[in-house]
Amino acid sequence: MFGHESKKAKNLSHVGTELDASINFKINSNLKAMFDDLCKKNHSTMAREIKIFITNSVANGRLGGGRDVVGGVSFDYSDFND
Repeated sequence: MFGHESKKAKNLSHVGTELDASINFKINSNLKAMFDDLCKKNHSTMAREIKIFITNSVANGRLGGGRDVVGGVSFDYSDFND
């Protein structure tokens, strides 16, 4: 486990803390509203949670998705191509 933690620090050591780029993408309005509500209920923001997801994905060298079950329905993230 220790080696994994040091790998994370090494991977992100050159990133810095500047917020010097933006991401703009389309999303379903109902899904956005539900995610915003979830974030608010957890005293967070959509931007913060997306930044955490991106940081963790880069640090771990993998995405958290793939194919999951959402609400009892198999959900394929590959449906979300630009």
